[in-house]
Amino acid sequence: MYAPAVWQLTKKGFDMIVSDIGEISEKRYKPHSVSHDAWVLAFHLGEFVHGIPDDVTICTEQQFRSFDKSLLPIWLPKDKSHVPDGFTRTTFGKKPILYGIEMELHAKPIERYDDVFNYYDDEKKIDEILWVVSSSYIRERMIERLYMIDVRRRDIHNFLLLEDFKTNGWGARIQQGISQTLL
Repeated sequence: MYAPAVWQLTKKGFDMIVSDIGEISEKRYKPHSVSHDAWVLAFHLGEFVHGIPDDVTICTEQQFRSFDKSLLPIWLPKDKSHVPDGFTRTTFGKKPILYGIEMELHAKPIERYDDVFNYYDDEKKIDEILWVVSSSYIRERMIERLYMIDVRRRDIHNFLLLEDFKTNGWGARIQQGISQTLL
């Protein structure tokens, strides 16, 4: 899968800034997948690449994973049994909304999603999940599995295609989920 050109932090660079980061529970700086993390960042920042508005807050996977639970904002889940690719908190009207961000570039054994779907079903702080998937095949398998397991909040899972995001940015069409009706 094509990855945008990105800059990466080296161990030497991380060692230079680690004391300025503050207390962290995990000393992580390397991505598991450069391509995956580049697309997550592109989706997460989207039109905010030149600045995040005052009424929006983001938290990356690295931040959520690395900071101690006691240092996280109260609006984030304390349960780290699943770590999304990121969070975006904004308001809809006057109500705060917390989105979990998930990027699925490759098909995985479908049973692996059971725990993820159950995590989101139980985690009431997360209002909706935005799944960016690389193919209709992955989306359909995930939706099929979502309807096979016993979860109450199926409609909070919103699916859009990576190719549509590449072309249309945040104007990409949500093909399944509660936010599909907002279009």
